[in-house]
Amino acid sequence: MKIDMARFGEAVDIKAELVKATAGAVKKMRLMRNRVLVASFVASVRTKGGIIRPQKTMDEDRYQGKVGLVLKMGPIAFRFDEDPERKLAPKIGEWVLFRTADTHEVGIGQGAPCRFIYDDLVQSVVEKPMDFY
Repeated sequence: MKIDMARFGEAVDIKAELVKATAGAVKKMRLMRNRVLVASFVASVRTKGGIIRPQKTMDEDRYQGKVGLVLKMGPIAFRFDEDPERKLAPKIGEWVLFRTADTHEVGIGQGAPCRFIYDDLVQSVVEKPMDFY
């Protein structure tokens, strides 16, 4: 699968770049049941200290990343008995934390790294994806 991790790692606004790269494909997609589509967080190519990360470490964001941007949800995602109105559910455009092994990877749109996950396997909504590794 052709996924350009460096492209997303060079983005000034990773959230906007992931949404832009997946918009056309996501719009045409109809998720089933309680599935959630998330775009994988990709850390910056350049560290805070100015070191440029090699491609191999960029690829690790793809394989081991635990945070994703919610792009789309299935019709019954996050409809739990204890929260029937989805008040606690993440919203599209929020970052969520999950266990990587619970997901299924796909490339979407313009080579964006994405994952499918069942709603009940999303563990938390997070503000700063860089805080989790």
